[in-house]
Amino acid sequence: MRRLGAFLGRQSSRITDLFVNHFFTRCGAASEAGGWGSLWPSGEVAVESDLRYFSRRAAFEAAAAARAVTPEAKLRRSQLAEIYARKVQELRLQGA
Repeated sequence: MRRLGAFLGRQSSRITDLFVNHFFTRCGAASEAGGWGSLWPSGEVAVESDLRYFSRRAAFEAAAAARAVTPEAKLRRSQLAEIYARKVQELRLQGA
């Protein structure tokens, strides 16, 4: 922690330390609660639904395909976007 703060400069050292401490506190608390996700003040762990996850990933991969530099990267990202979009359709048909 200190080395990173020293690298970023004296002014940001305290901010870096606070961020790192907050990050590890959150991750430790979430893993103790039984999984990854947002830890609410009540102690519950909130995990996004499959529908939301696959929708988010489909949008992310479609945007990445649009930004892709090489044709291979564009094809790969487009294929991933299609896979995630198909999973979203399957989940909606199941009523998730």
